[in-house]
Amino acid sequence: MSQNLPAPSSSTDPVDRIREALDEGDLTTVEAILKDLHPADQVKVLSQLGDEERDRCLDLYEAPEIGPLISESFGRLREHLLDHFPPDVLAEVVQELDSDEAADLLQDLEDHAADRVLAGLSFEDRAEVEPLLSYPEDTAGGRMQREVFVVPAKARTRKVLAELRKVGRDLEELQDIYLVDNRGVLAGVISIFQLLRLELHTPVVEGANMDPLFVTPEEDQELVASLFRKHRLHSLPVVDDTGRILGQITADDILGVMEEEATEDLYRLANINEASDLTEPIIRAFRRRASWLTTNAVAGILSATIVSFFSGSISALPALAALMPIVANLGGMGGVQTATIIVRAMALGHMEGASPVRVTTRQATVGLLIGLFFCLIGAAVAYSTLGSPGLALVFGVSLALILLLSGILGSVIPITLKRLGFDPALVSGGLLTTLTDSIGFLLFLGLASWLLF
Repeated sequence: MSQNLPAPSSSTDPVDRIREALDEGDLTTVEAILKDLHPADQVKVLSQLGDEERDRCLDLYEAPEIGPLISESFGRLREHLLDHFPPDVLAEVVQELDSDEAADLLQDLEDHAADRVLAGLSFEDRAEVEPLLSYPEDTAGGRMQREVFVVPAKARTRKVLAELRKVGRDLEELQDIYLVDNRGVLAGVISIFQLLRLELHTPVVEGANMDPLFVTPEEDQELVASLFRKHRLHSLPVVDDTGRILGQITADDILGVMEEEATEDLYRLANINEASDLTEPIIRAFRRRASWLTTNAVAGILSATIVSFFSGSISALPALAALMPIVANLGGMGGVQTATIIVRAMALGHMEGASPVRVTTRQATVGLLIGLFFCLIGAAVAYSTLGSPGLALVFGVSLALILLLSGILGSVIPITLKRLGFDPALVSGGLLTTLTDSIGFLLFLGLASWLLF
């Protein structure tokens, strides 16, 4: 894009201004508006445009500007960008990206398109990127970049600084320098900050950590993310079976992983088995979400069956129908709260070494205290509004019991699913609400039938 100032507009919203300029055929103003935005903001604007409007905007981009745009994009917009630009342009883009971002781009393409892009790369660029394509995206190998700064462990500070001046500009995210022995095996790591504190004649090993953390390319990205969180790392080397450095994962790379994992857990707790976005095609969104809602509908039939079993009691005392949803809803919310805490602790690695019995006991105790609190409030409200001490007692006891059980189930279900090899975030929410609804109705209506009739 060329540098131009946008023409005045009555609106400050860049989307409105771009649409106005497109309607007038003023592509110079469109180009200037986009140029004035950060790539992340450009993505936000482009995602709000229609396909035809977006294509007219994308035609204004040159190869060096496309890479940052694709790197910031996701979902359907990313698919649109990759479909819009031809393979020869994408080959130019790949050459400007770090190896990990280049590999991500190629993995998002159809096989035939990826092959055409690879064919357009130089031998050196292809040699950097192709090895990364063999690793699954959710592993350390799939997240690493090949660009690393490596020096001999015996090197002195003066020599390392001289080498750094030569190549440092090509390593924009350089935080750590890796030390290797005479076999090329990882021996230590030193940060740029520690390096600058050393005297020029000092061997770099004197400021280095000679027992560095590392991962193999097959390690799951969740483990990598937990290492970054636990040890506050700037980067993490990835080594092969012999200890030779294959690449590194930077904090910037892992931030994206943390966001993806958090988003996945959030969607799964909401019973959506894959991440969606607002621009997802309607039919695809229907297929993804309808299956889970069907499961919940079946669970609802179970709850309805339990309620119908006590239809005689409800007919004799209609107030039961008003109170029973409160018991089920509080139980469901209490269970989801507990499950969310447990699933999040698992994702952060806080459950490693923790006793499942102790964790469950703690959550059950919290559930019991909350249950006793709502027992007193619920019984008082029920008695003051309905005037029945027996019904108030049943309502209060039911609240205490269901919240106690929700604390237990909210802990036991995700822990058990994890041990059985299932993703606890994927099914905890749906399974919990089904159980707590059914148990809540059974507890409340069962106690009422036993004590009041």
